[in-house]
Amino acid sequence: MKLKHKNLHPRGFRKKYFSLAAILALNSALLAQSQNIALAEKSQEVESQSLKLSITHTEEFVENEDFKEEFSAEEIQQSNAQNIYNFLNQHSLLKITTNYGNPYTANIDLRGFGQNAHKNLAIIVDGMRLNNIDSTPVSLSAIPLDSIQKIEIIRGKGTTKYGNGAVSGILKITTTRKAGGALNMGYASYETLGSQIFSRYVGDTLNIGVYGQYQHNEGARKITQGSKEKDGSYNKNGGITAFYYPSDSTLLKSNLNYSKYAIKYASPLTKQQFDSNPTQAPLPSALGGDTFTHQKRWDLGYSLGFTHFGDSGIITDINFGGNRNESEYVNYNNNNDGKGIFGDFNFQFKNYSFMAEIGGGLNTNERVQNHSTKAQVDEMLLYLNGEKYFSNSSFNGGISAQRVISKLQESNAENLLGGEIGITHNLT
Repeated sequence: MKLKHKNLHPRGFRKKYFSLAAILALNSALLAQSQNIALAEKSQEVESQSLKLSITHTEEFVENEDFKEEFSAEEIQQSNAQNIYNFLNQHSLLKITTNYGNPYTANIDLRGFGQNAHKNLAIIVDGMRLNNIDSTPVSLSAIPLDSIQKIEIIRGKGTTKYGNGAVSGILKITTTRKAGGALNMGYASYETLGSQIFSRYVGDTLNIGVYGQYQHNEGARKITQGSKEKDGSYNKNGGITAFYYPSDSTLLKSNLNYSKYAIKYASPLTKQQFDSNPTQAPLPSALGGDTFTHQKRWDLGYSLGFTHFGDSGIITDINFGGNRNESEYVNYNNNNDGKGIFGDFNFQFKNYSFMAEIGGGLNTNERVQNHSTKAQVDEMLLYLNGEKYFSNSSFNGGISAQRVISKLQESNAENLLGGEIGITHNLT
């Protein structure tokens, strides 16, 4: 026998139930919409603020997201590389060639320029460009690996702002901006000593950090006949960077670093000499042998600057600074003294639709060899860059004008023009 059950819900309950559900759904949609609007406004405010805070508390603002390699502090630490040259040679597209066996200075090649590749690669460390007046590569030995937060190798757009010295691209190194510190020390055979230290304080308006490094080693070969002196090298350096945020729209920054290294090594042996005793010194010059090489060098670099974030969206960045250096080949009586100053400016406006910037720079570098021969290079640069953004594409273009005046025995002036144009499309 089937039992017929009456409807357990009162008449009209389902209609009221669905009406109530519709009202709740509509209310939720309206609430979600208002929250989304609030979040969108908040995100714009946070995005604007994060750009300012990122420069102070984390890392520099990334201006080129395409056509580049990028390495984080974690990747650098996990590589177990001995120095920055060793890391770049093993993990990047750059080709590193040591300068006559000197481990602290190397030629960095990005696009196959060969022996003069370093003259076509702009090297930027914490916003300060490293430059040498002559054909020798710049030294990166003053930067301990543990102090590096990010390495960028830029091969695409945005290179016109660095003039003719950035034909192949840009190597950009940013030291850590995060709070904390570390001390590393090690000792090994051949009197090899390695130590690195860095420490950084991060407050609401102040970010300041220091780093230092000392390395020393002594080899197995004697450098001269009848002497116990052996080949070897040392490298000691230190630096300090500071950022001060006096107001919501202004950032003050400063940078100072110093490095000193020395290296001495004996000249090559003949195969017969090596087979008999690989640790022996080469024959004296009077007997047909070569003398040893002993080089000393120190570098000092400094910069000051400020960044202003205008209410209209225009970001103004101005920097100036200088450098001093001295190198000496002890046994060849060859001395080089160098110094330089620079200044640069940049005005940039960027929104969701386009970016436009104009800037320029002035710098002068001079070198005096053996306290008599003087060489000087003066450079003036002006550039204009722009980008236009679409949903899945962007267009970019830029132009630069540069005047280079070289002075040795005679003065020589060149007017250089550079340009770039490109398109980026994201495949979906």
